[in-house]
Amino acid sequence: MTRWADVLDYCIGEVGLKPDEFWRMTWKEVETACNGYQIRLARSREMDRFIAAVLINANRKKGAAAVKPEDIMPLVTDKPAKVVPLMTKEEYEKAIELSKSIKWQNQNLMRS
Repeated sequence: MTRWADVLDYCIGEVGLKPDEFWRMTWKEVETACNGYQIRLARSREMDRFIAAVLINANRKKGAAAVKPEDIMPLVTDKPAKVVPLMTKEEYEKAIELSKSIKWQNQNLMRS
């Protein structure tokens, strides 16, 4: 459980809010300020990890896999790889059968 002291330390010490600003904010405003801080911090570190990746890749052994900046230092601004579940053969065949049972109201739609 988060203590008030921890919240105040983070918001005032790290995020940079003034105490009177903090106490006048709603929880949503505090969350937005903290998220904004995390994004600014991540953007300031993007160049560091890019340079590190360049240095590592410039000195890697022949045939070794290249290192991506995201592998060195994950940041909150990195977009997670979207995992799309693939359709199974049975699901595909079921979809084809279902599409055959469609009754079109306009015959011109079948030709397009």
